Amino acid sequence: MGDGWDSIPADVFLDILLRIPPSPRRRLRLVCRHWRDIIDERAHEPVATGPREGCSRELDLQGCGVDSVDGVVDVARVSLIGTCNGLLCLRRKRGDIAVANPVIGETVVVDPPPTSLCRDKSSYSFGYHPATGQYKVVHVPCNEWGSDLVAVHVFTLGDAAWQWRAVPAPAGSSCLLRFGLATVDGVTYWATKDGERIMSFDLKDERFEAVEAPPLLGQQPPLGSCHLFFEEQGSCHLTDVGRKLGLVVVSDAPDEFKTSKTEVWVLEDGTWVERYTVLADGWYRPPQKIALPHFAHGEHVLTIYKPFTWTCASCELTLEAHRPRQERKMRTCGMVRVGAPRPETTVGVYDIWSDLRTFAYVETREPLLVYGEKPRRINDNWDEEFGFEDSFLLRLEEV
Repeated sequence: MGDGWDSIPADVFLDILLRIPPSPRRRLRLVCRHWRDIIDERAHEPVATGPREGCSRELDLQGCGVDSVDGVVDVARVSLIGTCNGLLCLRRKRGDIAVANPVIGETVVVDPPPTSLCRDKSSYSFGYHPATGQYKVVHVPCNEWGSDLVAVHVFTLGDAAWQWRAVPAPAGSSCLLRFGLATVDGVTYWATKDGERIMSFDLKDERFEAVEAPPLLGQQPPLGSCHLFFEEQGSCHLTDVGRKLGLVVVSDAPDEFKTSKTEVWVLEDGTWVERYTVLADGWYRPPQKIALPHFAHGEHVLTIYKPFTWTCASCELTLEAHRPRQERKMRTCGMVRVGAPRPETTVGVYDIWSDLRTFAYVETREPLLVYGEKPRRINDNWDEEFGFEDSFLLRLEEV
């Protein structure tokens, strides 16, 4: 019978599985051992990043507006909002939103939300709720430094109205985009502007709730302390850690010859637990940063090494994968000590001026043309669809 099932040929059976969204596809592993083996071996989940000789492969997304899958994105003027079940959500130069399946070359195009605060790519999130099977684009209209929040805008793929809906937020709501948005298991999260709380928005019933922030380093208010440190990507950032809400917190050292510490906290059953600690030593402290938003892939922690440009005109950006070691005193916390890049840790190499972001990706043949009013195939002409300046590179890397 090979890799097929019953009288279904192997290639047809695999094609059927790939048309199912990855979340319910994982549940199909429970049908039998044969199905489990096929899904594990033939529908493998990689990470999207830059090139490494002999290990990377590019997915040509010129028909969809992107250039690769699970991992790191080299972004120009097209912004990758996020990935979900093998679908890519992008904000394009013209301001609209495109949801694309690069494997089958299909896309749906969504007009921008009806607000003047729709230009910041960090104000969007893309998610899927396993209970409803619906994909939603969420726009939280606020700015990087914090503002009041009256409502969030939601666009549901397949909705008959094919338009954004304003969902009123509770009185006194606010948002601080510096900490980013994170959609985890069908719930979108963001921090309040005072840094004291994290707000959640359930994609199923579209309800808001407050989540207590972790007691970071005994400082009060917990998230407000992060305002004291500033980096280009922020010293605190919400993220997805193994399908759980995570918070990355960077504590800078007094100078470049001291050790800095990055803590990663994870919300588990309503309690915040410190899951990883990343130490960057000496001269390598400023260039090494946690890869965001997808930094924990399998058993590895991903970091980005960016050398000082004035000391090395031809330097390259590298993506590093580190295996944490377990601390005896903190059995739930993995320790990573970061130094100079080594061949055994380097996953991808990129141009020094690249803006690298990491995402999780898994291939799917789920069709998009079944959705709504404006689904269509992307033009074959890249310049017509996205503009020449809009191109960006997305590669798959095996970690």
